[in-house]
Amino acid sequence: YNDDYRLYDVVLDANNVAAYGFYMNSNQAKNVGAFYNCRFTNATNSGIFMGGYNGNSLYNCEADNNTNYGFRVEGAGRGASNWYNCSFHDNGSGVWMVNDTNFFSCKIYNNTNYGFHGVDRYAYTNTIHNCSIYGNGSHGLYINNSSELSPAANLITNNIFIGNGGYGIKTNATLSINYMSYGNLFSQNTSGPYDFTGVSYEAYPNQEIIAPADFDLSTGQFNYSSNTTNSRIPWGGAIGSVSRESFSTTISGSLSLGTGGVGDI
Repeated sequence: YNDDYRLYDVVLDANNVAAYGFYMNSNQAKNVGAFYNCRFTNATNSGIFMGGYNGNSLYNCEADNNTNYGFRVEGAGRGASNWYNCSFHDNGSGVWMVNDTNFFSCKIYNNTNYGFHGVDRYAYTNTIHNCSIYGNGSHGLYINNSSELSPAANLITNNIFIGNGGYGIKTNATLSINYMSYGNLFSQNTSGPYDFTGVSYEAYPNQEIIAPADFDLSTGQFNYSSNTTNSRIPWGGAIGSVSRESFSTTISGSLSLGTGGVGDI
């Protein structure tokens, strides 16, 4: 079957009892769902889990204070999940990704371990674009794989990796994986900006190392007077702001919610 569902303004609080705030694992057909302004919190495993077939989209959502991951996705390349203007913070790690997963204008910060953590499998593709990955205890983005898994491709563009406890981007692979990494900003990552070990990658020259004074780790915002803000981030402020964190959210265009056969909550 094909699920078509919408959730609006729902808090899925596991109360430190349930393993997941939201759990979906279907091997029957592609799930097509959308979440708007939802929160996934206090799960003993992960705030939200998606496995099997999945084609869900999430807008302005938050995953926080979950023991293992804010978001965990697994599956054999059966549809992509898309995240827009979402926040993952104060979890064990922000995101575990295996399946095709795309993040746009999100914030991943103050997680105990990794910001993004995953393995490359099933010849899948991930996109991380216009995101802020900062203040995490280990690498901002860490991808690991082993020899039995299939090659994959990743597009990492126009992000900031700042103040993470390892590298901004770190790979540890035994297969040829294609990375395209460009337009990213790096600063104050303990081990350095990036280390692409065991992968094939292109790191374009417009990746920059910025001054610590350009970015405020306590607020997740660029300083408006910085050269980086003026020349590279003309919109200023934080990328991937979420309204419940007292940041402003601006959405361009309109969203079509569809009609008929949709269970709105």
